[in-house]
This record gives sequence, C-alpha cells and structure tokens, in this order.
Amino acid sequence: MKRHIILLNDVNTEDDRPGVSFFSKDSVVSKIGQQQSLAIAKYLLDISLDMIVASTACSISRLLHNLRQRGGKPLSTSTGSSVVMKSIPVYYSEELNDRDFGVLNGTIIPPESDIFKHSRVCAEGGESIEQCRLRSFSCVRSYLDKYPDKNIAFVSHQNVCQILFNVLSNQSITHFDELWKFKGTYADFESNNISNTLTKFYNILHHLRFQGEE
Repeated sequence: MKRHIILLNDVNTEDDRPGVSFFSKDSVVSKIGQQQSLAIAKYLLDISLDMIVASTACSISRLLHNLRQRGGKPLSTSTGSSVVMKSIPVYYSEELNDRDFGVLNGTIIPPESDIFKHSRVCAEGGESIEQCRLRSFSCVRSYLDKYPDKNIAFVSHQNVCQILFNVLSNQSITHFDELWKFKGTYADFESNNISNTLTKFYNILHHLRFQGEE
C-alpha cells in the first residue's frame, strides 16, 4: 500500500535576515511568517494528511495551527451547507528541532558556511550532520513504522529537512539543495515502505509568488 511522506520547511521568524540564517529554537514567527503559514496551509488543502509531526521550535506554532485547520477553509456538504474540516492531529518531537550548533546556536550563520561539506565535523558543544541524521530520522522512522498506512507531514527547519530529504531520496548525507534555504519548501514522497519516490519538490511560496522576504 502506498502512502505519502511530506517534508515541509518552516516560515519566517523575527530573527531572520536577508541572505543569512539564524538558528534558535526560541525564535518567534514574524508577521510575514504568519502570512506565509496561511498561504502554505491553503495551498496544501487538497493533500490528504492523516497527521503532522513537528519540531518544538516556537517559530513553527502558527504554521502548525493553520496546517491542522487547513487554512480554516470550510467544506461544502451535499446539502449546500458548510462544515469546518476536522483538525489534523499534531505531534511534537525535539528530535526534529534544527541542528544543535553548540557555541554557534543563536547566532547568525552565513549561507556559505561549511556545515554540509563534512558529515562528522561539528562546532564546539554541537552536533555533526551525521549525529543530526541519526536522531531526526529515528523520529521519522518511528512514526512511519507505527502508522504504515498513514500520510504524514514532517514539519521542521532548513537543515533537518535537508538531512531527511537526503535520507528519503537515498542521496549523500552531505548533499545540499539551494531550495531548502527558502521558507515554505516542500517535498512529497510516495512510499511503499520499501522504496520512496519523490513526486513533488518545490517552494510553495515562490510558486504562489508570495510577496514577502525570504
């Protein structure tokens, strides 16, 4: 039986700056991020989701609210009346939080950093790409094994999404796609529990030509 595994990057926070990334689980969503979250939820309205598993980061809260309500859009019944779509269950896991950058956590890191060039190199007190892969995919695998017939969306951040994308698509753990640098990037895998087929991979906000800073 085939089911869908979805990866979704988060939205803009108050700490984001043009051209750089800011890594902190305490960053809160910005006004632009709130608009982005609603646009993303409405765009994904027609995708059948059974559950959402997400990072515990503060920046993700608004996105999750809109996702589980599917943008608040009502459904029309056969009688013509409107009913609100049932909320999708959301589960949280610290294992999906972005990489622990040790002494670099909570600082602005330029995009040209070498974090995806070496799988086992880490900053002082932080974790490597390989260590992040082990804990984040452990979370993903536990949900996939427990719910083999469910369509699940995993909502996280730039680095974890890239790492999970690499695992699901059988690429090198240090592979890097520019697309994951942007908020609202989305990947959809069709899975039969033996192999995964990437069916969609693009940025929702760019596709919608969303007018906001990335």
